[in-house]
Amino acid sequence: MVKSKDRILPAVIRMVVLVIALGVAGLGAANLIITKSAANDVRTQQTQNKKKLVKALNSQNPTLNKLNNATTAVFSAMTTYHSQADYNARKSHVKAYLTDDAYKSNDGFQLDPDKRVEHLQLNMSYVDSQFFPTTPMDQPSVSGQVFVQYSSWHTDKQPQDGYVVYDATYDTDQNKFSEIKYVGQYNISHYQN
Repeated sequence: MVKSKDRILPAVIRMVVLVIALGVAGLGAANLIITKSAANDVRTQQTQNKKKLVKALNSQNPTLNKLNNATTAVFSAMTTYHSQADYNARKSHVKAYLTDDAYKSNDGFQLDPDKRVEHLQLNMSYVDSQFFPTTPMDQPSVSGQVFVQYSSWHTDKQPQDGYVVYDATYDTDQNKFSEIKYVGQYNISHYQN
């Protein structure tokens, strides 16, 4: 009987140590799951805080709010069309956001005399835009660059996202763009890993 007690006691001790080790390992895995969940919660909260901050900044700065509204209105009209008629009418939709000189100019609104939009059945939809000022916001005229994200496609093809850049000047007294110049396409794929 003594021999079996000598064998059972070490086996029980090993089993207890194993149960404790599994319990500790289980707590570690639980902590890892909690940590991932907490990280996701932090990311979600940061996104919500950023949206609240932008909204607060816009409400505190009426010029910035008007500039952002004008940027969205103008560049969504410029990059949304589904026919040649839509393409040709883009500028007329944003006349209220352009000074007379900007409305008369075709620098930002590329013309299509060869009707490529119609012949190629091109479609484009606005996704987002952002005005990046290069001059102080408290000046009578704010210059900067506008990055516009859009989605474009041929009639039966999959949409592809693209980016276009414009130089723009916003007249803060008139609350209108006084100048819009097409700079070119921005190929973001060169900068992605």
